[in-house]
Amino acid sequence: MFLKTKFSLNKAPSKLVSCNFALIEILRRWGINHYAGVNGGGVIKVAQHLLPITSTEEQCNDISQMLTMNEYVAGFVPLGHFLATGTPAVTLLTTGAATKLGLCGLTEAKLHNIPAVYLVALNSTHSHDTAPLQDVTEHGMNLLPQLQAELGDGCVVIDDVSTIEKNYA
Repeated sequence: MFLKTKFSLNKAPSKLVSCNFALIEILRRWGINHYAGVNGGGVIKVAQHLLPITSTEEQCNDISQMLTMNEYVAGFVPLGHFLATGTPAVTLLTTGAATKLGLCGLTEAKLHNIPAVYLVALNSTHSHDTAPLQDVTEHGMNLLPQLQAELGDGCVVIDDVSTIEKNYA
């Protein structure tokens, strides 16, 4: 069912592939191939590993693909996709106002117990106190504590490929 790749998490992934590629690969192995969101900003390094969907004829269940659309609508794609197909989907969100718009769907998915994945790009901790354009620290949007409060253990921070190896491979 899935595309064959030379990628293996058993072969020192931190030296072979990026964390972004490893994340897409793990989700693909779980049967999650459909993504929606804006392909710029903090998620561009994730989106570069996805094929674009430009028409409904191009959709393929065996390849990780992304439909580019505004953040608010993209936030509800996992709900509709799961209700229509029985398989989860992903919303990609860059930081800033895009996150606030897209996470409306996350709250709805949680309330209706619909499995969904929301990937939110966060600024590097190295950008703290350097006035990043989209500040997600406690001095800015304070995004991570908000997500942890709403999702508890369902909020997973992946900041290194070893996090994926240990917990999700």
